[in-house]
Amino acid sequence: MKKVLLINRKTEIIDNVNQFKTELERNGELQVSTASFADINLLLDGENSFARIDRIGMDLADFDKILCITTAAFDKLYVFSAFGCYCRKKGVKMLDDVFSNTRGKLYEMWCLWEKDIPVPKTAYGSGIFLGECLVHSFNNIGVLKAIDGTKGRDNHLVNSPVEIARIVSDNPSTDYILQEYIPSDGDYRVITLDYQPYYAAHFSNRKNYWRGTASDKSERTIIPLESMPPELLHASVEAAHALERSFAGVDIITNNETGKHYVLEVNHTPQIVTGSFTGDKIARLRDFLLAD
Repeated sequence: MKKVLLINRKTEIIDNVNQFKTELERNGELQVSTASFADINLLLDGENSFARIDRIGMDLADFDKILCITTAAFDKLYVFSAFGCYCRKKGVKMLDDVFSNTRGKLYEMWCLWEKDIPVPKTAYGSGIFLGECLVHSFNNIGVLKAIDGTKGRDNHLVNSPVEIARIVSDNPSTDYILQEYIPSDGDYRVITLDYQPYYAAHFSNRKNYWRGTASDKSERTIIPLESMPPELLHASVEAAHALERSFAGVDIITNNETGKHYVLEVNHTPQIVTGSFTGDKIARLRDFLLAD
């Protein structure tokens, strides 16, 4: 018997598809389940990643086919796009698995994971689920980030589920992800043009570096590309390709305890005329534009 899942954008719409579900199951060849996007909790953790529907005790990977319905005029299509990344990786047919709205940190992380690019452990779901992940998967320390946040705005270092619950409750219109806290002396920004690295800088010894804000970066150093770790340049180009951003600023962090690196973000149209080293960046951009 084929297992099919119908995903709705709202829990209350589930009641309206019961007749549809009954018709699909009429000949006994299909087992049909329903869920809203809010029923599905996501944990991105390498091979241990999951997209779990706790209400029915199943994962998206348990189904043969998944149909997304009632997604029109929905402002969180990035959630369905993240589902699509997971289903493609797991070999599950999802209709439709491509949506026009792929903004935000959630989709970025799952898209990079789908392409085997290392990213931080990331959770998305209810405030209760994020609190559980903080305790059981993140060793009681993590960074709570607004999905559409920029320049470190609405990033919070959290140490308890109570903190997460308070922040989520105080900001009901904000969607959050929870990411692991990565001990580091700083991070790299690699600017890619036409999927090639053209500029790199290292930002070290930052106060509150987990925010990712330029204002918190106290030491900024241009790194000649030939002096950059090759694996970081490779990861930057792969990340830009994965998100189809031919002009990108890729932020990469290295865990100073394990030596592993992770892509934190792939920025659209990275800072060229603002921020640090604008003269050097503009000179390199000029060379690129003049090249044949």
